[in-house]
Amino acid sequence: MEKMDRRSFTRGVGAAAFGAALLGARGGLGYADGPRVVRIGVLGTGWWGMLDLKAAFKAGGVEAVALCDVDSEHLEKAAAETAALQGGTRPRTYSDWRAFLAHPGMEAVILATPPHWHALPFIAAVERGLDVYLEKPVAYDIREAQAMVAAAKRAGRIVQVGFQRRQSQAFKDAAAYLQGGAAGRIVQVDAQIHYAANPPDATPQAPPASLDWEAWCGPAPKLPYAPNIGHFAWRLEEAYGNGHLVDWGIHWIDRVRVALGEGMPKAVQATGGHWAPARGTSSSAWRSIATGWRRWCWTQRAGRACPSRSPSRPASRRPLAWPRPDTSWRSTWIP
Repeated sequence: MEKMDRRSFTRGVGAAAFGAALLGARGGLGYADGPRVVRIGVLGTGWWGMLDLKAAFKAGGVEAVALCDVDSEHLEKAAAETAALQGGTRPRTYSDWRAFLAHPGMEAVILATPPHWHALPFIAAVERGLDVYLEKPVAYDIREAQAMVAAAKRAGRIVQVGFQRRQSQAFKDAAAYLQGGAAGRIVQVDAQIHYAANPPDATPQAPPASLDWEAWCGPAPKLPYAPNIGHFAWRLEEAYGNGHLVDWGIHWIDRVRVALGEGMPKAVQATGGHWAPARGTSSSAWRSIATGWRRWCWTQRAGRACPSRSPSRPASRRPLAWPRPDTSWRSTWIP
């Protein structure tokens, strides 16, 4: 496999929608020999990774044979819980994702790491012939996503992205209502994010003894550890996540787009600013995101939705241009 890092992800063009069901009914992975147990692994065994695994067990037809995490406490807890869920069979545990992907007999993986750790293991997994259930967002940025799409197409593997809100009965009912014409002609849709971020302590400190912080940061910039950029809270740190817009907002973007039968937007315009720099956190704000399709637009409004730079952190090595942290700004994209 060609060695790659964040700065070299410039291959591939276009975008793709991954629609194949990875962990649905028994035998749903497209094997010719009918229903059987599929041997899966989980990379990223924290809160959401284990929720994905439990959903796979509920769907049925799977055995968890391997788990991987850079936090030994998470890993041990997940291994014990997994063994209890599958009749006492304990999965093999790994701290290195490369060794994990080489686990003998593994056929598919759940990739539930923070997004800065999506691209490298995803590309390696499909190149090894593994099918992938990939948590959203697909990638940390567009360049990585393009490289991942290209790799998946070359490998011909089954990939599903974790847009779980598509399966919500409430959203299905709303989509049916709209598609049935009861609401009339839709000319604008507003989406709201109704909760505050409430980030944890931003004071730099030693990471938990169980956490390999160097490995956790991986291909992203290595920032001093603080609870507000570690487990769970990474969503609001620019180096590792993309804020509420991509954490929660992406669900609304996807669900509205699918419900209205739309493809990719024709234009995106964003306005906002960095409104709380004195708090010492990586939180900031989008005022609104106006997104246009063929004849109509919808707007997403949020409080703290976009990541910004923490006051004491080094400059990001991200390949995309970002505004100065002390300015309000507007960005327009026309594909």
